[in-house]
Amino acid sequence: MDDTRFLHNGCQVHVSDSSICCFFPQPKLVLSTSQYNGGFIVADGVFNHRLTMFVETERDLPGGSQAGYLEQVAGSLGFEADRATGLLTTARMSSMALSREQCGHLIVEAVTTAGVEVNAARAGEPASYYEEEDRYHPVGGTINTIVFVNARMNRGAMAKALVTVTEAKTAALQELNILSKGGFYPATGTGTDGAIIVTELIAPSLSDAGTHSKLGEMIANAVSQSVKQSLRLECEMTSHTQGSLERRIRDLRFDSEIEDELLGQLASLTKQQRDLLMIRLISVKNILLEHSWGLVPPSCLATAVKIFKDDERLPFRNVLARLLTARVKSAVDDEATEVAEAAYSRIVSGDKKNS
Repeated sequence: MDDTRFLHNGCQVHVSDSSICCFFPQPKLVLSTSQYNGGFIVADGVFNHRLTMFVETERDLPGGSQAGYLEQVAGSLGFEADRATGLLTTARMSSMALSREQCGHLIVEAVTTAGVEVNAARAGEPASYYEEEDRYHPVGGTINTIVFVNARMNRGAMAKALVTVTEAKTAALQELNILSKGGFYPATGTGTDGAIIVTELIAPSLSDAGTHSKLGEMIANAVSQSVKQSLRLECEMTSHTQGSLERRIRDLRFDSEIEDELLGQLASLTKQQRDLLMIRLISVKNILLEHSWGLVPPSCLATAVKIFKDDERLPFRNVLARLLTARVKSAVDDEATEVAEAAYSRIVSGDKKNS
């Protein structure tokens, strides 16, 4: 793979199997999350590099660390050590997506590579490692985005742009129904995501990149589009595949025996039955999510169980009812509230009457 593209601001983007290199026609102010020249830097270029080797810890990388390894990569790509910064990923460079937004003379361009199948995560979930004396285990995946703005931004606005980039990435994952690998909760990113903001040193100045500003809107749209395009190329994730009935069954994290049983019977359903099951699965997922966040009381779970049991048109209604019943019982065990106990009692007494 060998491809060269030119951005509106004159940057040359060279794409190979191992790296995406962005060479600037003149120095630019850059804000990077990288361990190599991270933070603010005046740079001649930036890059995104694919790690193809397996290492147990960061110290096993050539150069002895991420920063050392990326510095070696920068040198091999033709950058001066103190005039560049770069990101690391395991996603294929062929998954690169380029998106552009324009309003008058203002142009925002986003270059993204994305992979989420291994380490999609939700902020606040249990950590996978504790960093101590530079020891940790790298994990595959990663959503890396480089955003180019053909305007001069103060440092506060550039930092704000990182917030907007993160929010846009999370919104894109939400719109694709991508769940954390640690549970059935919506993912907010991966544990290794990176971002770089590239702005001009001499140009009209902008001071706000938040989502209320036009610049923030453009950054968010460019990032969201590029993340979705890259996930389609890297993981074959689209609104069609992520919204399918099969995917929704898997997302509820049934045990493997029940999941296989449900998936095996889908072909025998009519379109009306499939549509009804889709609606119910969406309801189940949202009810369980909102209950876990404290937004739905256990009594509502009991009502949902009754609805599923009474709807004779619904395929697998007993399986869905059992799933919700177990969650209500779990609520009783965890919360020990009177309302939860009452809800569970109603379900149990109803089961005994019907047996």
